[in-house]
Amino acid sequence: MDILFTLVFELLLVAVSAQQSIVSQLQYSSGDTFNITCDASRFSGLKTEDYFLSMSMWRQVSPQAAFINIASYEPLAKLNTTKNVSSQWQVNFSGGEGYSNRNIMKIVVTVVNYQCTDAGLYKCQAVMPSPITTYETTPVNLTAKVGITQNNISMAPHNQADGTDENSSVNSVGEEISMTCTFTGPANLQAVWKRNDEDYPYPNNITNSNPSSSVVSGCNIYTYSSELKFTLEESDSGYTYICVVTEGNIERSRKMFTIEVKSTPDDNGNTGSNTAGAEINVGAIVGGVIGGVVFLVIVVVLIYFFVIRKRMDKNDDDSHRKNVEATDNGKDNLSPPPVFYSKPHKPPKDDSDGSSWRGEVSQPSGTDPGRNLSRSHGNNNPTFCNDIHYASVDVSPPPIPIKDYKIDDQNLQLHYLDLSLPKKQDGHKKRMQETVIYSEVNV
Repeated sequence: MDILFTLVFELLLVAVSAQQSIVSQLQYSSGDTFNITCDASRFSGLKTEDYFLSMSMWRQVSPQAAFINIASYEPLAKLNTTKNVSSQWQVNFSGGEGYSNRNIMKIVVTVVNYQCTDAGLYKCQAVMPSPITTYETTPVNLTAKVGITQNNISMAPHNQADGTDENSSVNSVGEEISMTCTFTGPANLQAVWKRNDEDYPYPNNITNSNPSSSVVSGCNIYTYSSELKFTLEESDSGYTYICVVTEGNIERSRKMFTIEVKSTPDDNGNTGSNTAGAEINVGAIVGGVIGGVVFLVIVVVLIYFFVIRKRMDKNDDDSHRKNVEATDNGKDNLSPPPVFYSKPHKPPKDDSDGSSWRGEVSQPSGTDPGRNLSRSHGNNNPTFCNDIHYASVDVSPPPIPIKDYKIDDQNLQLHYLDLSLPKKQDGHKKRMQETVIYSEVNV
């Protein structure tokens, strides 16, 4: 009796494991894909010398229901069973062949398109021989999280321009604008309105409706709605309005809508600037004005250097030429006559003594003794006494006395201011002067 009790007890022995979870996380959103894995690493207390006779996966989808088998692997009996799961799920059995399968035998269930109805308790079970022992992992409670689905912002009146995005509209100043943001998801979601990524400044224009609940695929899904109303002004042009869905102050989703403003017609039927992109760009105007001024300055400088400056230089040349001519015309006619220097006339050779011509120039009284040669205009026969170099000879022309001016002393030296010189002829820049050719000079 004791032996039978011991055998039954060993058959019913369950070793509960808490070593490694069979899933990577406990909560998934509807539509997610993930794996549930059973292998030796998920159990604790396994006998090292034994091998697996079988391995299976179980689940409980509601507290009132019992655990049901969804996958069973008996490699020695070559039995692989899958049941009670969605046809989208994939089950893989591997590593069970032979008596050394302890560390390689496993079951992997790939959950595809996880739904709220799939939430529940999941666990793994394994059976080993000598004696026959059943091991189980600690059940994990998988929960389903409803995914968030946000619709595009709807606007009324919606005037979509040709070739523009559907999430934009062109409206007139003064129109009553209504924007509605709707989305579905779990409880405790909230809508936050923004304008150009800043909180909308007029919260009184926002109305949030109470969410409605419904059960879809075993999940409680909530539907939310938030409405923004305002009167369109010209200053609203180009703003992008954003509806942000948050969960616990964490952004989960967002949708955007852009409004361009069309000005109302004036008395003449004209409309002003109507979109954000059509506003006057002050910077561009200022840049254009500066560029125009710079261009005008460059043109003026070029005109000055190539036209005015050239003309001024020409006028200066003309003025200078006139001044020179005027100066020439205004010169007095008392300038001294030109002086010509040449080699003195050599008299005939005196053969009486067989020497070259020699002589001593007589110095008239009252003349400059430093001069090597004196002459009297009345005497053409000078007396030569010494060799004279032509550079030492005074060959300047004789003075010309003023008309009707008597010179008592023929040897009197006259200043050129006392001379009477001929007037300059018109049209000639050189003076017509009486000169004495050096050949006529008494040397």
